[in-house]
Amino acid sequence: MNPVDDLTKSSGTEAGSCPSAASVDEFEAFVVTSPRSWERPIVGLIVTVLAYVALIALLGGRAHLGGDTGSRAAVLRSVDTGEHAHFDVGYFALDADPDLSLHPLYYTQLLDGRAQQVSTVPMVWLARPLYRLGGESLTLALPMLGAIAAAFAASALARRLGAPRPMLAYWIVALASPVTIYALDLWEHTLGLAAGLWAIVALERPVTERLSVARAIGVGALFGVGTTLRTELLVIGAVFGGAAVLRRVVDQRHGDAVRCAVGGALGAVAVWVANDGFERIVLGASLRTARAGDAASRAGSSLVDRVDDAWVTFAGLNYADVGFDRALAGSFVLGLVVATVAASRHQRFVVGAGVVVASGAIAWRLAGGLSFLPGLVVVLPLVVVGLVAGLGERRTRALTLTSAVAFVAIWLTAYSGMPGAQWGGRYLFVPGVVLVVVATVTAVGRGFVGKVAMVLGAVVTLCGLLYLRVRIDEVSRAHDAVSDYEALEVDLMVSRLPFLWRDLGSQYSPDRAWLTAVDDEGVAEAARLANDRSDDVVVVIREAEEPEDVLPGFEAIVEDPFPWIGRNLVAVLYLADKAGAEPGV
Repeated sequence: MNPVDDLTKSSGTEAGSCPSAASVDEFEAFVVTSPRSWERPIVGLIVTVLAYVALIALLGGRAHLGGDTGSRAAVLRSVDTGEHAHFDVGYFALDADPDLSLHPLYYTQLLDGRAQQVSTVPMVWLARPLYRLGGESLTLALPMLGAIAAAFAASALARRLGAPRPMLAYWIVALASPVTIYALDLWEHTLGLAAGLWAIVALERPVTERLSVARAIGVGALFGVGTTLRTELLVIGAVFGGAAVLRRVVDQRHGDAVRCAVGGALGAVAVWVANDGFERIVLGASLRTARAGDAASRAGSSLVDRVDDAWVTFAGLNYADVGFDRALAGSFVLGLVVATVAASRHQRFVVGAGVVVASGAIAWRLAGGLSFLPGLVVVLPLVVVGLVAGLGERRTRALTLTSAVAFVAIWLTAYSGMPGAQWGGRYLFVPGVVLVVVATVTAVGRGFVGKVAMVLGAVVTLCGLLYLRVRIDEVSRAHDAVSDYEALEVDLMVSRLPFLWRDLGSQYSPDRAWLTAVDDEGVAEAARLANDRSDDVVVVIREAEEPEDVLPGFEAIVEDPFPWIGRNLVAVLYLADKAGAEPGV
């Protein structure tokens, strides 16, 4: 007989009911003394670090999921290492373009008289000394630490909920989830996730246990720290904090409710004020406060677009045919839902059918080639299992409902645009991982569906690692092509794609003559700048299907294919329309 069943029977706790304090103590004692080595935290820590280091080595020391990561690399390469603690990335054409409208690193802002390319000050600030010591590879220690902290938070939450094997949540989050991918990328997601999850762990205590002011302030501070890294933590903190207050009000523990609300608010505000001051010192302006206010102002806007973005970030497969994408992703989600419901009713045939449908949908998509998989549940199928199974048990119902509300709140306020260019619905990570924990408590150790969902997630994560390798190779090819043009004495290179130079951020330097012109007006302005500089040779990189650009004062001579990730691009070479000019190409 399962020893967990023995513990349950000896404590008089029925399946699906909330365990008593005594039974929880017995259960935790069982886990701690378990002889299985994979359940020991120190083993988890060592194996995870070794796995991450090995993956970083296999990926060549860098793994850029997109332009945001590349821009951080550009900042770290070009940041002033002298007396000034700012993030100036420089600009070779600053005199001719003082508004930075053509700056190669899209979204570069003119702050305090400097060209600053930064979305999160703490992350880049922490990465600077690591970059000086060991280059881009060593900076990945930050997301790795965030991923490990998030995985341990998942394990702690699983233990609080009475999971039979709480370290299972650790292994899933650390090595078989989107967190694995983001642990290898210089981004803030894992650190923000860790802060949010540990705050939820601190909140997830019996409502009969008195909540001290110090703990409430600590919870608020954790959510505040998460907000400085990821803007969506603002609404996540509001949802989970509000749910904790509501539970105490319903239980008529009004003193605890007040302490939870006031203490949490004080902790969060203290962190925000400190971060705002830090940003003003470093950048000369407040950055995160403006981003949070912008997120709040977007709530409820463009409802049709938001519904579409919500589906893409939840279950999108990134098929060009939108209808087929929705049908295939819908069949995947429906298959898991049906299988999970049928498992609770012991309907084996229906469980098998649901699993076959879900697995077939994933297999079909993966057979179509490696690319971004933007849907959270596609990359982490246990979210669906946790969402369905968690509603069926008393001990997980409140947390499951809170996570569902958090999904909706994020969809209403998150940045809207290009949701397909991400891996695994990154805005939804915190409630998503909470539901993974719920799945480990309610389903994974009990039946076939949870185990299948866990394996599917591991397979997709492996495909994500392979895709990272593909991206690295393609970006390297693109940089080689750019270097070849520059070696042929091309004077100026213009990208019509907003994020091309950001993706090549590891090779950016302020003196490289790169521009980004996203519209026809920008191209005309780039041509004017080239004429003012007396440039003879200009290359414009654009989509092959787009009409040829007109550069006043230049004539298009040659059009060559340009390597890029899943895109059909061309590089068009223009010569200055000057009599007798002999370009060096």
